[in-house]
Order: sequence, then C-alpha cells, then structure tokens
Amino acid sequence: MAINEEVFDHEEEVGEYIRKEQVLIFEKEQEIIGFGIFARVIEGRPEFDIGMLVDKRYRRQGYGEYIVRYMTEYCKRKGWRPICGCDINNEGSRRCLENAGYTGGYRLLKFEF
Repeated sequence: MAINEEVFDHEEEVGEYIRKEQVLIFEKEQEIIGFGIFARVIEGRPEFDIGMLVDKRYRRQGYGEYIVRYMTEYCKRKGWRPICGCDINNEGSRRCLENAGYTGGYRLLKFEF
C-alpha cells in the first residue's frame, strides 16, 4: 500500500503530515491495513478534519469504520472537535462515516476558474 495512494496530491504533502505527526498507521499482523490523518481546519479553532484510507485488500471488513472511530476518539482526547467528509460519489466512504456515527450536514461546492 502506497501511503499517498488516492489521498495526497503530491509527495511533499505526505512528508508534511509525517513531519507534523498528523498521520497514524494501522497494522494487522505486522502488515499495514490503512492509515488515518488529521489536520486543523482553521488555526486557533478546535475543529480537526480527519480522513483515512484502507488498503484495497482490507476494505469492506470494518477496518475503515475502526480507523474513523479511533481517529474520532483520538481527537476528542486532545480536546479537538473532529469533522470529516467525502466526495458525493464515494458511497463506500459515506457508509463508513455513517457507520462510525457521522451524519451528513453540509454540501460543498467546487468552483473552477
């Protein structure tokens, strides 16, 4: 599993999350099954955006929900307010987030110039 698969725009972004210690790796029997990331949304505010990726071999087995729940509790222990979202067409991610206790409340608009 490449850590930058499907999530990061470029290698430098991966390094930035690692340098800031904002990535958690999840393993099963010494094999990486996925990772979770978190980042402050607005400096000085308690909201942290959380995200995750599960290796394709481990999807649809509950690992995504586990990672989201773990990341949520991790943020709460730090006194942060976890938030998350996914692409409107990503049904698997939406179901995972809902199973982990999140509900949809907002729609984002993408503007291109």
